[in-house]
Amino acid sequence: MLACGGRISQYASLKLLDFDAEKSVLQLPQAKTRQAHTRTNFLAFDISPQTGQLIVDYREGLLAAGYSEDAAFFPEDLVRVRQSNKQPRAIGDLFYGHCDPTMLSRRFRSEVDEIAPPTPRLDYAPLPVAPQRFRYTFGTRLVEEGASKVVVANRLGHVDLQNVDSYFSASPKVIENIDKAMGPLLIPIARAFQGQLVENEASSTQKGAPGSRIIDFRVSEKTLGGCNQCGKNCAFNKPVACYTCFRFEPFLDAPHEEVRMLLLKERKEYEHDERMAAINDEAILAVEEVMALCAEVRKQRAATEGAPV
Repeated sequence: MLACGGRISQYASLKLLDFDAEKSVLQLPQAKTRQAHTRTNFLAFDISPQTGQLIVDYREGLLAAGYSEDAAFFPEDLVRVRQSNKQPRAIGDLFYGHCDPTMLSRRFRSEVDEIAPPTPRLDYAPLPVAPQRFRYTFGTRLVEEGASKVVVANRLGHVDLQNVDSYFSASPKVIENIDKAMGPLLIPIARAFQGQLVENEASSTQKGAPGSRIIDFRVSEKTLGGCNQCGKNCAFNKPVACYTCFRFEPFLDAPHEEVRMLLLKERKEYEHDERMAAINDEAILAVEEVMALCAEVRKQRAATEGAPV
C-alpha cells in the first residue's frame, strides 16, 4: 500500500495480470474517475526490486494453487476472515472472486494488528493502523521530496487538484512529535535511503549510459551516482529526490558530504518557516545514511587490508 498510495477499493479491484514481473510495474485500477467501474483506467507504478520480488512470490503461489491470471489479486475466499451473508458474484462477472473493499480492509487490519508496535497511549495495545494511513504517508512523502500538486494529484489518482492541499499543509511540528514517539519503534523498517551503494560507475547498472549520471554542479563536477533506469519518466528534483529513490546507486567515493552541507545550508535559509525547512529532511537523512554506509565499507576494508580509513 505504501508503494502506490492507493485506496483500498483500488486494491480490491486488482487482478494478478495487473503486475508485470519483467518490468516490475503494477497497473493500479483507478477509482473515482466517473467511469462505470474501477477497471476502466489504470495508473502505472514502478515497484522496487524488494517489493517486486514479494509480489512475484505471492503471485506465483496463487497461480500454483490453481488461480488464473485473470483472478483477483486478493481472492475473496482467501481474504474473508468471517462468514458473510452477501451474495457472491456470478461466474463471468468482471469482479467474480474479488473481495469487496470492506472485507479487504478488515483483513488488512487483522494482519497488521499482529505486528503493529505497542503504544503507551493505548496502554501498550497495538498501534491502530488503517489502510488510509499508508495513503496519507505516501502523499506527504511526495510533498517532502519536492513533488508539485500536479504530480501528487496524479500519483494519488485525483482528477483535479482540490483534494491535495491537505498533503501540503501537514504541520512539520505534528510530524516531528509523531517521529519522536514512533521513531524508536520504527527504526528497523524506516530507512530513508532505499537504493544500492556501488563502488563506482563501472559497477553501476547502467555504467554511465546517457541519462544515468546524477550530478549536482552546485557542489561538484563529480558524479554522485547512477540511476538504474536512466531517469526514465522521472519528474522529481535531482539529486535531492534521488537519495530516497530505490533506483539510485550512489558511488562510494562521491562527494556526498558536500550534498549534505548544501541541503543543511538551504534548510537554514528557511528556518523562519518550519514547513519549508523540513521539506528535505528525509533527503538529508538519506544522504547521511549513504555517508554512514560508505564509512562502514571503508572501515571494513581497513580492517581486512590494513588500508587507512
